[in-house]
Amino acid sequence: MKNRTDIGTGVATLGVCLLGLWGLSTIENTASTTDPVGPVAFPAIVLGLLVLCGLLQIWQGFHMERAKNYWPASPTFKKISLFILWFLCYVGLVIVLGDVFAQSSVAWLQENMGFAVSTFIYLLGALYLVGRRSAVEMILVAALVPAVIVLSFSYFFQVTLP
Repeated sequence: MKNRTDIGTGVATLGVCLLGLWGLSTIENTASTTDPVGPVAFPAIVLGLLVLCGLLQIWQGFHMERAKNYWPASPTFKKISLFILWFLCYVGLVIVLGDVFAQSSVAWLQENMGFAVSTFIYLLGALYLVGRRSAVEMILVAALVPAVIVLSFSYFFQVTLP
């Protein structure tokens, strides 16, 4: 065993896949002749890819040398930590704003606005964290990305976001 960390990560990934497979077994498959892809198809594909990644991680653990230094340099570690914290704030903001807009009496605010506003705010902060400083670029990207996602889910997939 050359790299126990990679092997352990691969085994943990396979463990998560087992939990996912158990979760899939609890979903009723409603696929029919008119709709051959049921609610199990996409999660099954993702779990299959995750199994491949876990197996690749285990293989890599047996064949690659152990890394000398696992931790990134201090400035990089701080930026990663800040990004994780910012993402967790984003998840909370989606939940809170989703509830706030869902209780609105204005119909067009009830669907997708929590996600759209939260994603706009998140992208502004994320772009700043990665070093973008052009206000025009930040605002355009932060406005267009959630707009495209919301339109895609609303019109193509007919799914309402929080």
